[in-house]
Amino acid sequence: MELTHRERDCLVFIGNDIKGGFPDRLIDLSKKLKVKPPTTIQLLDKLESKGLISRKGGMVILTDNGKKIYHDVTESHRIIEVMLYSYGIPKGECCEVASEIDYVFKHDLIERLSSNLGNPKLCPHGNPVNEEL
Repeated sequence: MELTHRERDCLVFIGNDIKGGFPDRLIDLSKKLKVKPPTTIQLLDKLESKGLISRKGGMVILTDNGKKIYHDVTESHRIIEVMLYSYGIPKGECCEVASEIDYVFKHDLIERLSSNLGNPKLCPHGNPVNEEL
């Protein structure tokens, strides 16, 4: 599924907060995305039309398909971090670069990269590469 960079960021924020135990609210996402609520509403409308989120009682949650895309983007991000780190790039910079490109990599390419990297279990920050929500 094609995502824009902003859609990727929103999806990751929602997924990360669900892992933390609390679904996001519109105002929370607006602050994290550094945009005004009307812009966030438009973004959420796009994600909802793609079947990735649902909104219930003012909260934003991932659908099953949204959880899968979140997993794929997170896995891609962490594999790209591992790859960059293996070339001597500092952890923080690895994360920044991965955040800019992780959503455009097709899953089969990430699987091949992972295999070539020895199927790492953790990213340079110690987070599991293959994490489920």
